[in-house]
Amino acid sequence: MASDQRPLARSLLERELEDFGLDDEELDEAVGFALEVRDLAQGVAEARGDGAAKAVAGAARLLATNAIDEEIRADRASGDGPACAPGCSACCHLPVSVTAADVALLLAWLAQQTDEVREDIERRVAAALPHATGARPRGPLACPLLDPDAGTCLAYEARPLACRGCFSDDASRCVPGGTITTFVLPQVVARSAAVGARLALAEHGLDSDCRDLIVALGDALGSRA
Repeated sequence: MASDQRPLARSLLERELEDFGLDDEELDEAVGFALEVRDLAQGVAEARGDGAAKAVAGAARLLATNAIDEEIRADRASGDGPACAPGCSACCHLPVSVTAADVALLLAWLAQQTDEVREDIERRVAAALPHATGARPRGPLACPLLDPDAGTCLAYEARPLACRGCFSDDASRCVPGGTITTFVLPQVVARSAAVGARLALAEHGLDSDCRDLIVALGDALGSRA
């Protein structure tokens, strides 16, 4: 039952959200949302059987995207919306933490692409891996899913939860390697959804840890080869 997961959800979120200075009421709301995601994801995954990780990702994406979109609409209506626009890709050069559900969704997206697109992304993942694993200096490292010409995400509809919650409030600081200032609530929503996804993954005996996106993709593509 979801109630049994509340202490674990709170413990995970206290670590995930410690930099945001949430009060107890705000943290309780985040825990409640994480458990809502967990319940929906668990139900969908049980109904689907095979492909549980992808089912968990779909449920987490649905709830997180709806909540984030609602917040962004409210911000824009008040004239305080994000500075993000197509072609601004500074955040796509930051490390991204993903769950196995995020990776499952990306692999499903990748399977639908042409051989040329798949091979190009696989080459970029392989080239980025030494930097992501520490074998070489990381620096501002472009995500392998970033279209270098358009400055947009090739896998936008399947992008990880962490990417869904990243919105800048100052475009002048959005340069690779810069310090990007972001809206707090979308990040809280995204991280809470990720915790809910992790709880659902654990229920199915799947990997519930978070990993670097490039490393996780490298392992997934390497094991599939």
